[in-house]
Amino acid sequence: PANYTGELGGCVDLCTYDYFQSIPHAFWWCMVTLMTVGYGDANTVTVLGKIVASVTMLVSVLILALPISVIGANFTQQWVDFKKRKTS
Repeated sequence: PANYTGELGGCVDLCTYDYFQSIPHAFWWCMVTLMTVGYGDANTVTVLGKIVASVTMLVSVLILALPISVIGANFTQQWVDFKKRKTS
């Protein structure tokens, strides 16, 4: 069955279309889909561009994850202290 898809630019046979050319292409799709907002408006073409974008996405996740874990640990400690004071 032929279906219209905007990303592919027209009618294609979805049963025979190969969405991923290789395993690295599938990894790239997965990283971009999970770590960005607005997939598809700008993309890299070269391998070096994809490496730089991948490193940037991973570093941005780490930059967000570290403060969140510290804040969460401090909140938990304050909650435990509050519960101890409340029961004493």
